[in-house]
Amino acid sequence: MSSVKELARQNGLCHNYTARLLPLAYLAPDLTEAVLQGAQPRSVSLAGLTAQPLPWDWSEQRRRFAAIG
Repeated sequence: MSSVKELARQNGLCHNYTARLLPLAYLAPDLTEAVLQGAQPRSVSLAGLTAQPLPWDWSEQRRRFAAIG
């Protein structure tokens, strides 16, 4: 894809929504698995995960994830 807008258009999504979700592609694999299995703390939500920039460091993501829960 050449842009977020193109990615959104090809998937029938709003480009703002797509841009908001795109950083979740860099979520640590174990955290992604927990979310997909519904094993994350109840307080962890899409809004919570996308409210502030996601750290690139997976260890920092895990610390933040634990703090949210």
